[in-house]
Amino acid sequence: MLALATLLLLTAPTAEAKGKPGRKSKKTEAAAEKADTTKKEKKGYEELLKGAVTDKGMFDVHRKGTDFLFEIPDSLMGRDILIVNKISGVPYALNDAGVNKGMGYGEKIVRFRKDTLYKKVWVMTYDPRITSPEGDRITRSVRDNYRETAIEQFPIEAYNSDSTTVVIKVNKVFDGSEKSFNNVFGALRISGSPKKELSKIESVKSFPENIVVKSTLSGSHSGEGGSMSVTVDITSNLVLLAEEPMVARFADERVGYFEIGHLYFNDKQQKAEERAFINRWRLEPSDTEAYRRGELVDPVKPIVFYIDRNFPRTWLPYVIEGVNQWSELFEQIGFRNAVQARLFPEDDPEFDPDNLKYSCVRYAPVTIQNAMGPSWTDPRSGEIVSASVYLYHDVIELINNWLFIQTSPADPRVRQKQIPQEIIGDALRYVLSHEIGHCLGFMHNMGASSVIPVDSLRSPSFTRETGTTPSIMDYARFNYVAQPGDFERGVRMTPPRFGVYDRFLVKWNYTPLFAGSPEAEYAITSQWLREASAD
Repeated sequence: MLALATLLLLTAPTAEAKGKPGRKSKKTEAAAEKADTTKKEKKGYEELLKGAVTDKGMFDVHRKGTDFLFEIPDSLMGRDILIVNKISGVPYALNDAGVNKGMGYGEKIVRFRKDTLYKKVWVMTYDPRITSPEGDRITRSVRDNYRETAIEQFPIEAYNSDSTTVVIKVNKVFDGSEKSFNNVFGALRISGSPKKELSKIESVKSFPENIVVKSTLSGSHSGEGGSMSVTVDITSNLVLLAEEPMVARFADERVGYFEIGHLYFNDKQQKAEERAFINRWRLEPSDTEAYRRGELVDPVKPIVFYIDRNFPRTWLPYVIEGVNQWSELFEQIGFRNAVQARLFPEDDPEFDPDNLKYSCVRYAPVTIQNAMGPSWTDPRSGEIVSASVYLYHDVIELINNWLFIQTSPADPRVRQKQIPQEIIGDALRYVLSHEIGHCLGFMHNMGASSVIPVDSLRSPSFTRETGTTPSIMDYARFNYVAQPGDFERGVRMTPPRFGVYDRFLVKWNYTPLFAGSPEAEYAITSQWLREASAD
């Protein structure tokens, strides 16, 4: 009887077989839950972006009414992105104080990080100038002592259908509400803060490797003359940096370059090592084998400066020449057409001189007697990613004064209020080429002209060959040593196109060495300095 009862029990139909509800397996439940979540996320994504206008690029940018949304792919989470803000429009009160269109401020490296637990995207910043080699026992400690810092967070508004991208609303960091991305009032020392009701985002454009955001921020400033309203136009650039940084080149105090200091820790040190990377463009030969054979080749990416069409008409030829002349020195190290001047394009609606992917020479209608040439760099390697020159309107008055005061005793052509255009223009070319030198990474060399004996500056043969200085990065200016009668004898009144030091700068900074590391390159560049030390 027991055996028969057991058999009946084992062969009895189960509740599931009879059609009654039963419990699903955990695996089945998880799959169903995931499918349901995916369906909801897809619906939420579609609803969020319904009616939005999309601009595809580094991040897809969606505009829905006055809201701006970034859609960030997982592949770009954690990538290094350089933020640079540029001033695109200023009121008179700031313009007269030396704050001009095109000037930059507030650059930093950020990383976007997705946090699914808190349903946020965090924005982190860090200092890439402190490093320790992989494999050293101290490396983890170095990282923990110089960790990333959170500067902003965005709630995740939606995921795409396969959850490989997230959508965040970014208005607050560009409309003046938050200062984490473009603290323009703080940078310009404006006493107040932007008023949200008087500020707005004008446009956002996405390109393959950068995003450009245009904002108008308004507020008030209290100064000695009382309180005044100010409105500033801002262009914020988010630039995707190369996944693999350029091979850096170590600085050397015997030559003058703009540089970025780095701090190195390793297991074998008795003292942390402080080294600096020089600032330079990533200039690589388009045909490496031909370059190694000594042939003249084009660079993969030339250094292009776009020239403002709004310059006074008489200035333009000299401005263009002041840029193009630098190609002469790059030909000496094997590059053809390395530095180029191009006018602002008239038929490209996407062109924007405040877009960091364009390096520009800008005209500033301001009564400042000066010019300047700032650049923006990748602090991981010293790579220059963009540079610009600003020529202020009254730089011509400065040049006029230089020529009259310094050279009129010897040069009768400049003994007049209106100096002939060809003389003024050539001096403008010199000023512009000096500023382009800064944009290439070269600092001032105030000691250059001290090596020339005074009597050499009255020699026709010497001055025709070398001008007044071994470097246009000097402040040698014009030949104020020349005496009456020297000009008629053929003594030159102006600096050279380039000096011997300028040629060495280009060689030392930009010659491709294919050495593979900063240490290996420095073994070569320091030898060049030893060889040149007797000069």
